[in-house]
Amino acid sequence: MNPGAPAARSAGAGAPAWHAWPARAAWSPPRRGEVDVWRIATGGPPPGGFAGLLSAAERRRAAEFAAPALRDEYVLVHGALRTLLSRYTGQHPATLGFTANRYGKPLLAAARPGACPPRFNLSATPGCALLAVCPRARVGVDVELIREVAHPAALGARCALDLPALEPGERAEDWFFRAWTAKESCTKGLGTGLRAPLDEVRVRLARDGSVRAERAGRRLPGWSLYPLAVGGRYAATLAVGTAGTARIRRWDWASRPIDEERNHGSEL
Repeated sequence: MNPGAPAARSAGAGAPAWHAWPARAAWSPPRRGEVDVWRIATGGPPPGGFAGLLSAAERRRAAEFAAPALRDEYVLVHGALRTLLSRYTGQHPATLGFTANRYGKPLLAAARPGACPPRFNLSATPGCALLAVCPRARVGVDVELIREVAHPAALGARCALDLPALEPGERAEDWFFRAWTAKESCTKGLGTGLRAPLDEVRVRLARDGSVRAERAGRRLPGWSLYPLAVGGRYAATLAVGTAGTARIRRWDWASRPIDEERNHGSEL
């Protein structure tokens, strides 16, 4: 953990930019130590042809949504997932295969024996989805729309989140979702997700923005957390399972005006 990491600041100039979807000729896969994070704006109809990229199981899942808006969001997010991952594998989006670990975390299937597909993780909340992709290191990402929750301090305690004391004018929900996205991105990166007991990983969020994750009362080694400013009323965190500092490349799948804040990584 970097105890001197500054707190995440409010939206302002000079922050890392989210680059618009690059032309294929201008894009190159991430190198060792780099992580790509794609921001996907949702809330509208998916591009034509996206439904045809989905597997039969994904199409059945989409059909289960009674609300057309939710069905469209599912098709858009998973069509974008396939389209983007195809850049890293060289396969057609519709031919990508997926497996899962014993906790249900999706993994890319190897295209051929001996191949090592990139690691990825996907998170979606109303209006926004994030996709993290890394050549080797384990990754987890979580994005949440900040919204009112009943008794956020008590909920945080039940979820093993240690939150700073509120100061006048602050909203408890802001701190809660910052800590929650740190916790969920970490557990997704570990591969257990929320299928493990909620108190297995404890997150301690300090007022200065530093964060500490613990398991069994000890600091969790080998992981770094990076708060991500995605604009609007969202909290988001990227977790990377590698020693040292990762270089994050931020891409916008659907370019739109955004306000950014400076992001700081804290080694867990």
